This record gives sequence, structure tokens and C-alpha cells, in this order.
Amino acid sequence: MPPDQKKIKVLIADGSELVRIYFRDIFWINGFENCCDLSVAADLDETEAIVKDPATRPDVIFLGLSLRKKIDGRTFIDPKYSFEFAHRIKTDPELRHIKIFVFSSHMEKQFERDAKNAQVDQYVYKNQNLPKDIVAIIDSFTEPCKPTPTK
Repeated sequence: MPPDQKKIKVLIADGSELVRIYFRDIFWINGFENCCDLSVAADLDETEAIVKDPATRPDVIFLGLSLRKKIDGRTFIDPKYSFEFAHRIKTDPELRHIKIFVFSSHMEKQFERDAKNAQVDQYVYKNQNLPKDIVAIIDSFTEPCKPTPTK
């Protein structure tokens, strides 16, 4: 990566520790750590804190739909909270540049419609073509910082 180019900040927000480990492995195996700073969050409250802080604010979020959300001292897990979070990001002038990829095993068409209404950039199924889909998405926004192959 050229010295004058900053790393892309990527946030993996998923309630499953296995999924978070899976993403870390994909980044490591494919050499994305040269282009990206990867952070992880296990719940929506942690995700919101990372996004609010300009020092940790990501450029890209892979957002799960089974994230815990605390409300009035109680914990809830409901995809609507992830969609509401995505919609807040995409309608905030300071944050709407953040790319959001919903990453879910929910295959119901209603979830795709909810994602579209929340203005997410793409809905990716966990069960299809992995990790190829993830690698292609990451490649699409890291291309400028990839090293040029030598001859």
C-alpha cells in the first residue's frame, strides 16, 4: 500500500463469535490486513459506539441481523434493530458514505426488502458462495491499495 494512502476501516458486526473469527480468517488468508483495519462488534450497542467515534468510524460495515440490543436494561435480538441502525446511518449526512453489507442467513424475501428500505448497499447470504462473495466485496473497495504484481 502506498505510504500516503490510509487503510480502509472495516467493521464486522455479528452476534456469532464463529462468524467474527471466519471474517478475520478471510482477511488474513487473502492479505486484506495490508489494506484494511478490521474491527469487530458482538452487539448493536458496541457497533453504534464504534460508528459514533470519528477515530474508529468504519468505511464499511458487514452487518449481521442477529445482534443483541439493550433497551431499558433488557436485551433483545430482532433483525428490525439492525435495519433501523442501517437506516439511521444511511440517512445521516455525516455517516451515509459508510457502505453497509447485510450479511445474514435469513433467506426470506422480506429481509431483502427491509434491507433495501434501510438503504443498505447489498444483502449477502451467509450460505451462498462463501467466502468468494466476501472476497469479491472486499476486493471491490480495496483495489486501489492492492500491491501491483511484479513481473
